[in-house]
Amino acid sequence: PGAAPFLRVFKKRSEVLAGIDIGACRVAIASTEELEAAHAAGQHCDKAAVGDPLLSNPYAFPVNSRNVKVFGFWVSSLKSRGQWEKRLKQHTPPQTCAVGAGDESETQALRPIHMSGAFCLSALLVILSFVCAIPCRSFTKVRASAESQRPVKVDSTPNAAAELENAME
Repeated sequence: PGAAPFLRVFKKRSEVLAGIDIGACRVAIASTEELEAAHAAGQHCDKAAVGDPLLSNPYAFPVNSRNVKVFGFWVSSLKSRGQWEKRLKQHTPPQTCAVGAGDESETQALRPIHMSGAFCLSALLVILSFVCAIPCRSFTKVRASAESQRPVKVDSTPNAAAELENAME
């Protein structure tokens, strides 16, 4: 099935976050800048970005044609040193939404403590498999030793090998 029944398209970008409030949708794909601007204005504080952005659009800056090469050099230099994103984030508006007073349950990022249940369960299953494997191995050894101690019937007639070959054919 396609995604069309679940897709809702808004005419204006400003309607996307408000669409969640009115119940038109439960999840939205919006730009990080829009969410930051809304949080700076004290709006949509109940919404949070989850994970990394799906895609990144480059910013556009008007530059005089004489300075294009110089500007391109400095932008490339900042990107290669990892400073470009840092400098862009320096100018994000301050957040006015109340943060849950240090309550980490409100954040969306997974921390190692959130995965501790899965790790403990995996470790328990590994230990349980070793515990079950020990009796199984000892049972197999006992059974093999019992079979090796059973007397084997050997036919001592001279034509036994020939009769066995004829029976196999």
